[in-house]
Amino acid sequence: RSELTPGSSLKAKKLKKTSIALLLLFFCLSPAIFIAPNRSRLIAYHPLRFFSTYSIGFSPFGFLASKNIKISQESVFQYHAAPGVYYLRGKVLDTYKQGEWKLSCFHQTKLQETPKEIFMHYKLYPDIEMNSPGIHKLSFVQAPQEYLFAPLSCSRVVFAQKFSLYKDQEQIVWAEKPFPETFWIHIQKMPLESLDSMDSKRYLQIPEESKAYFYQKAKKIAGEVSDPARQARKIANYLKDNYPYSLEVKTEGEDPLVSFLEKKHAAHCEIFASAFIMMARALDIPARYVKGYCAHEWNDIGKYIDVRLCDAHAWAEVYIPEKGWVTIEATPVAVWQEEIKRRNSVLLLLWEKILDFCKDAKEEIGKIFHQKMLFILLILIALSISLAGLYILRRLFLYKPTPGIQPKNPKIKKLYEKFLSQECLSNIRGKYQQETIRNYFQYIYNFLPDNRKSFARELLFSLEKDIYSEKAIPDIELERLEELFSIECKTL
Repeated sequence: RSELTPGSSLKAKKLKKTSIALLLLFFCLSPAIFIAPNRSRLIAYHPLRFFSTYSIGFSPFGFLASKNIKISQESVFQYHAAPGVYYLRGKVLDTYKQGEWKLSCFHQTKLQETPKEIFMHYKLYPDIEMNSPGIHKLSFVQAPQEYLFAPLSCSRVVFAQKFSLYKDQEQIVWAEKPFPETFWIHIQKMPLESLDSMDSKRYLQIPEESKAYFYQKAKKIAGEVSDPARQARKIANYLKDNYPYSLEVKTEGEDPLVSFLEKKHAAHCEIFASAFIMMARALDIPARYVKGYCAHEWNDIGKYIDVRLCDAHAWAEVYIPEKGWVTIEATPVAVWQEEIKRRNSVLLLLWEKILDFCKDAKEEIGKIFHQKMLFILLILIALSISLAGLYILRRLFLYKPTPGIQPKNPKIKKLYEKFLSQECLSNIRGKYQQETIRNYFQYIYNFLPDNRKSFARELLFSLEKDIYSEKAIPDIELERLEELFSIECKTL
C-alpha cells in the first residue's frame, strides 16, 4: 500500500492552489467575449445593483423630505413614445403647510368602459370626441402599481381586458388593484377648461404666516411684468439660475420653503417646485403641486423611453386663462440629471470598470484563440458560468427574506405583526430585503378575503406615512386602525 509523503502532500497543495487561481482567472476573463460587444446595453442593468440598498422612487405623499434622497438606476417601466421629455403625472396636491402638501378636497368618479374590438376604452373626458390622438404605450418592468402615470394631455386609457378605473377632480387616474403590465394612453390637445371660484381659492392657498414674505419675494422677481405666463417664466428661471440643486437637503425653521429662499440652501425638486408655487400664488396665478416621473432617457435599441426610479420628480402646473393648465419646470434639470449621475452607487462605477476591463481583455483573448469552435465554446461556458453566478447572488442577497420593517411608532409594528399572524396569511413568505412595503402588500392581497382588503389598504397607508415621514404616526390613528381590524375579524 502506497502512502503520501510530506513532499507529495506539498505538491498536491500547490496544484490545488494553482487550479483555483486558473479557475478564477478564467471566470474573470471569459465573460469579456460576451460582455464587450454589448457594453452600452449592459451598463444600465448592472448585476451588482443587487447589493445596493437604494430603492427610493415615486411616493404619493406630499412630505418635503429634509433627509438625503437615495437614488436607484432600476427601471420602473418603459414608455413607448417619440424621443423627448414627458412629465408623467401620478399625484396632484393643492394645499401646503409647514413642509407638507395635501389634497383639500376629493371627488371620485368611476370611468365607464367602452368596448372596441378586443380592447376596453376608458375616457377621462366623456363629452370630448377623439380626433386623431397620439397613442403611447406603457409597459411595467417592476411590479405594476395602482397609479396611472400619464401626461397632462391624456384623454383615454386602453386595456386588453375589463378593469375598474377611477379619477379625481385633478384628472389623476388610479385603480383598486395594480394595473396590467401593458396598456395604452391616448394623447390629445384638450379644450380650454375654466376654473370656478372654489377651485381658484384652493389653487391660491398660501400659509398666512408666510404670505407677506412670498408676495414680496415674487414681486421683486417679476418686477413690472403683469402677464401671468411671463411672470411664471421669470420666477421659474430665477430659481433655476440662482439656487443650487442637491439631493442632500438642509433646512432650518418651521417652513423649509422660507429657509430655502432666504438662505439659498441646496435643495431637490420637491422644494424647487413648492417654492415656485408659493410665489406664483402670491401673484394670483393658480398653481398646483404635481408628483410623478420625468421620462427622458431614450433607448435606441428598444425604441422606447426607459423610466427609472431615479426619474421620480416633482414639478408645478399653473393655470393661464388663454391656455389652461401649463406644466412649469422650476428645477435646474441639467444639474438634477448630472447630480443623479454623480451620486450613482459605487457599485455601478465598479461595474463600468469591469466592462472596460472586459473590452480590453477581449482583444487580448482574440490574439490567443484563433479557432472558431474554441471561440464559440468559450462563449457558451462564460455565459453559463455568469448566469449561474448571477442566480446564486440573487438567491443569496436579493431574495433573502428580512424580519420586516422598522417603523417609528412601535404600536403600529405590533398591529402589523398581528395582521400577518392571521390564519389566511399563515403560508406567506417574508418581506424581501429590496422589496418596498407597498410591493409586499400587493403580494399579500392575493391571500386576503375581500372583506379584509380595505383594512389592508388602510394599514399600508399608515405604515408608509409612519416610515417615510419625519414624525411617528399618532396613537389616535392607530386606535382607529385597531378598532377597524377588530370589526373585520369578527365578520369572518
